[in-house]
Amino acid sequence: MTSQIQEQGEAKKAIPIRNVWYLLIYAWDLANWRDTARFDSEQSPNLLGLLARVLVDSTRLLLRHQLRRDYVKRVASIEGVRGRILFTPSLRHIGLKENKLVCSFEELDVNTRKNQIIKTTLYNLSRDARVSGATSETSAALNRDIHTLLDQMAGVQSIRLSHSDFTSIRTGRNDRDYALPINICFLVHMLKMPSTESGDETLALLSEDLNGSFNLFERFVRNFYRHHIGDRYHISARNLDWPGVSNAHMPIMKTDISIESRKEPFNKLIIDTKFYEETLTRGFGDLKFRSDHLYQIYAYLRTQEDLGPSFRNAKGMLLYPNVGLEISEIIELQGHEIRIETIDLANDWEQIESNLLALVEI
Repeated sequence: MTSQIQEQGEAKKAIPIRNVWYLLIYAWDLANWRDTARFDSEQSPNLLGLLARVLVDSTRLLLRHQLRRDYVKRVASIEGVRGRILFTPSLRHIGLKENKLVCSFEELDVNTRKNQIIKTTLYNLSRDARVSGATSETSAALNRDIHTLLDQMAGVQSIRLSHSDFTSIRTGRNDRDYALPINICFLVHMLKMPSTESGDETLALLSEDLNGSFNLFERFVRNFYRHHIGDRYHISARNLDWPGVSNAHMPIMKTDISIESRKEPFNKLIIDTKFYEETLTRGFGDLKFRSDHLYQIYAYLRTQEDLGPSFRNAKGMLLYPNVGLEISEIIELQGHEIRIETIDLANDWEQIESNLLALVEI
């Protein structure tokens, strides 16, 4: 077993805003947006300030190409017939000798749920002291930009946002330009709690997800590798079978990230990402690896050995995001190499990129 554990003795560092942006942009699978934000401390003094600025810029782009219109259901009293006649309320108008019918119909409108979410988030930001209360010149410019966008979205209603508003919508190929602003709106919604340091906010958000299916750090790592080494490796999240077991009550074994080389000898690496505030536990006064995490990655490796050489020789990795604690350990268990690694999110982004790529040299 090789071992390297290093804990920095200085005060705990915050995660740089630039790193926050790259984490988010890879997690959302929007790497082509990665260089669109400005990272000097004046432009983005905190996480919410960064999100506000990027939301303003991406909304301005939407308006430049015109807000997307969708068919919205309407019920109105009109002269003539449009759509479906609602007879009961229409009879009231007939009784009042009004030459109108109540009809239910659909029409193209900008007052869609996605546009409502964006406008409401901009409005909430304009009233948030962490944004509107800032006194710098750039903060004042940000507030002016927000109010300009609110005026330009006059045809869109503000709503009372809830978590279900985000989980009920999807962005597809036809409205992919909405993916970035909607994801930002979700994070702004999650940051409604009292302000904290940007680094603490980031670590909290690493375990949050728009659709509740997997955490943000896991998506960041998987999409990072897809973007940088996808031409040389198959990268996926896989469901693994329990060998020789057909019981429907057995839990699903799902890997966070499976990496397999596209050419012989088809080496395989299974990565299990873990978000825990404390990477190590303390037992009898000593720091220990988390046994349940080791059991899990060990089970992934051992139960697949009969599927072929790449599985028999597969390696495993537990990967933790952290600030100030560096762990790099390699252990051998029943012929399988298992690594325990951390990524220090307070490092320079170039160092994070280099470290992540070095981990998958299989």
